[in-house]
Amino acid sequence: MDKLAIIILNYNNYKFTITATENILSISNEIHIIIVDNNSKNESYKILTDKYKNYERIDIIKSETNSGYAKGNNLGIKYIINNYDVDYIGIMNPDVILPDIETIENCIKILQIEKDSAIVAPTMLTNNKLNFGSIAWRISKKFDDLFLIFKNIYRKKIQYTELDIYNYKNKIFYSNVEVLPGSFFIMKKNMLIEIDYLDEETFLYCEERILAKKIKNIGKKSFLIVNNYFYHNHIDNYEKNDFYFNTYINSLIYFNKKYNNKGKMVSKIIKFYKIFYKIKGWLH
Repeated sequence: MDKLAIIILNYNNYKFTITATENILSISNEIHIIIVDNNSKNESYKILTDKYKNYERIDIIKSETNSGYAKGNNLGIKYIINNYDVDYIGIMNPDVILPDIETIENCIKILQIEKDSAIVAPTMLTNNKLNFGSIAWRISKKFDDLFLIFKNIYRKKIQYTELDIYNYKNKIFYSNVEVLPGSFFIMKKNMLIEIDYLDEETFLYCEERILAKKIKNIGKKSFLIVNNYFYHNHIDNYEKNDFYFNTYINSLIYFNKKYNNKGKMVSKIIKFYKIFYKIKGWLH
């Protein structure tokens, strides 16, 4: 297998991070694992450091601040690039389990045979369910996000109703898509460098669509493998309070300003919505 490093971003969830790490170790002893502790408020960093201090292929690094998904993973990405000679970098949530090494190997095969590929993911099973609206979706454009906040029909508007399937040597079935879930994927290292890493201007929400847009902007492609899967035992730590409402809306505003050609108008309407809707409460 070609050289691969996988990042696991931990925040207060050391038990899940240990399970994810042990899962990788159980299927391969050739993968570098970089655990980034995103300035946890509990004993995560000490517990993880003590547990894996004698593992040659596991590094534990600590962020001095919790700056969210993108910045935390970028810390791991840059650490890998500066310290290891790898061709591929994976990002894996602590609540993800991979069933076997073939899942990883097939992702890398697609990255190798599809010369214009940048990112690949297996099909995500969320809490043991296959949700067709969340395994891959289209990048939001024009006024899509207004459907999201006013009518809550956004998912139906951008989800795939069918996929064109490619077949590689009768073993791997995969499809060219746009947005892949951020819970687990593998990218070419040089593609991450070319797009200038993940966009750190969001704390949470919209990271996946921003990454997809950056990949598309350089003429590269995203692929979903439909006959390999991974388990996402989704942890929802996010209370629907003012902080997460503001974070969610601010991410929508940022995405539309920077990555949507109709974004200025959309952003202004979303700002108005933010003021109005805080009076009524957050539905999402």
